[in-house]
Amino acid sequence: MTVKSAIQETQQTAVRPETSTVPLDPGARRGSPDTAGPVVGHCVDDAHPILAGRVRVDWQVAPGAPTLCRWLPCLHGLVVRKGDRVMIQQPDNWPEPIVMGVVDGFVRRAEPGRHGGPGVTLERDEALRVRTRDGQPLLEIILDDSGPVVRLLQDDISLDIPGGLRVSARSIELAAREGGVNVTASDDVVMKGETVRLN
Repeated sequence: MTVKSAIQETQQTAVRPETSTVPLDPGARRGSPDTAGPVVGHCVDDAHPILAGRVRVDWQVAPGAPTLCRWLPCLHGLVVRKGDRVMIQQPDNWPEPIVMGVVDGFVRRAEPGRHGGPGVTLERDEALRVRTRDGQPLLEIILDDSGPVVRLLQDDISLDIPGGLRVSARSIELAAREGGVNVTASDDVVMKGETVRLN
């Protein structure tokens, strides 16, 4: 599809993008509605050549009805990818259907961005410490030559999790400075590796 044809198709039903405020008109529907209610469509293109926030969707109002295909606006912040099935609906006071959500996403999404919250900047000779109300040390975070170090400052620590615990790292090393290492399980203990060495 050329840029000119995409613009012409969008302008047939779309509100002009430079319009800053759009009155809500109860009679905004033009002729028979394109969607009698929420319907599921198929995104065939997620990159409008000019306008952001529009995706090209084809859909049928009912089985056996003609297939409609148009560039439709999406709800703000909604991420739609080519190949997704989307739910579309036309409000009574709006001139065109709107993509309301993604029914299922077949394209892998990036991790959602996270806004920075409160933070603490540590110098090399500083430490971040957490204490109880009565001053007992609980946790310390420092930065040494090997990277960040998190220390639990009580003599005996219990890590109790009601669900599963998964630890993932490039490499893992367990060391007991004094005493042994005990592993207890109520089911099988499985060890998998290219080579398992026991001495």
